This record gives sequence, structure tokens and C-alpha cells, in this order.
Amino acid sequence: MSKSDYQFWRYYKGREFMHLGFEGLVGDEAIIQRCVEGGKETIKRPDKSVIALIHIKGATITPSAMRIIKKIGLTTQPKFIRSAIIGNTGLVTILIQIYISYTGSKMKFFTNYESAMEYLIADE
Repeated sequence: MSKSDYQFWRYYKGREFMHLGFEGLVGDEAIIQRCVEGGKETIKRPDKSVIALIHIKGATITPSAMRIIKKIGLTTQPKFIRSAIIGNTGLVTILIQIYISYTGSKMKFFTNYESAMEYLIADE
């Protein structure tokens, strides 16, 4: 598999964030590849320096793919300040909750982009 030209790093109100989008991806291989590439980008950053938006609207993630994604999450989790997820429905929501439990992620669920982004860029 070749590296995609997907743009992980984006800006919102002057703040850099990682956008991990699964919209339009079909099948475990494509979803896992996006996670692998995102993991490689994340691991380059210092600990507690990344804010991330995960967009899963329309994605289907199987339990077997989630097993691999959870392993990637364990290695990247120390890099995140906070993360938000939008577009979650059905089985994917349950699998994401399993991911959160497994990795210790503090990921929060949102129903729209603006609310998620305001949470991500908020100062604590």
C-alpha cells in the first residue's frame, strides 16, 4: 500500500489539529491504512501536544479492524491533549467506546463539527 495524499494536519481559528477522517473509506484495509498513517504522523509529535478530530460519519468499522486500531491507539495516546469524535452511530459507537476503554483515551463525542472544534481549542 502506498502512502495517501490525505492531509492530517489542518487549522481551525489559528490552531493546528489532526483531522482523522474516515468519510468515503470502504473496507477494513482502507480504514486501517488511514489509522496507520495517522499514527505515524502523531508519533512524530511531542507528548501532550496533539488535539485531534476524528470524523467517522458513514464509516463502517469491523471488530477485527478495531483490534488493530486499538493497538495503534495505545502507542499514540500519550501524544494527545484532547480528542473529539463526530458522526458516530450504531455499532461504530460501541466499538469506539471499547477503544476508549482499552486505550484510556479521554475522547469526547459530539454531534457537530463546530462544537467539537470549540472543545478542542478551548484553554483549560
